[in-house]
Amino acid sequence: MIRQQTAPGSPILAVLVTVSWALVSFLGWMGREAGGGGVGADSRTMSLFAQIMTRVSLEGSTLVMKAVSQNDAVSLRSALATAPRKRRMQDVLSVTVGSQSISPLDWSIDTGHLDCATTIIQDLLTIRGDRQVYYYGCDALFERHPDFISKLSVNAPALLFTLLDGLIWRSRIVERDLRRAIYYIKNLIQDCLM
Repeated sequence: MIRQQTAPGSPILAVLVTVSWALVSFLGWMGREAGGGGVGADSRTMSLFAQIMTRVSLEGSTLVMKAVSQNDAVSLRSALATAPRKRRMQDVLSVTVGSQSISPLDWSIDTGHLDCATTIIQDLLTIRGDRQVYYYGCDALFERHPDFISKLSVNAPALLFTLLDGLIWRSRIVERDLRRAIYYIKNLIQDCLM
């Protein structure tokens, strides 16, 4: 019996490894039953499966996903620091492997990696700019996850304060003991008739 090892705190990887071994066993059995000669069928099956698994792991193993799977907020910050401003939102909201797209933010909440989820929310809701464009991930966040508030309320209520705090811009200039503020609540308001 081969002992299967997975990354700690990675239930998706554990399921993937279990399903992989079941698939390899089944395909090997099918090859032997079809008269494939046993060893040849097993090697062809393993070769095909190795190619598929290599493709999946290479396409889906970004620095962001590695940091999220390990719940390492420091690695996540350094991975995001290397990304260009216009691509940061895409890196934390969508990773595509083949035809499937998963969200590192969603995955970190589902697996209970709240340190990484906090880092992602803070990074998305930080206003950044260059010479031509300002970048603020509020609209991108709610476009990718329209039910984000309800998901946080159920799965990670501790992150609601981080989210709501990021939806407020405060001016650094104080005039007569007053400070300007902008509340980004467009995505929080829902039409009851829809």
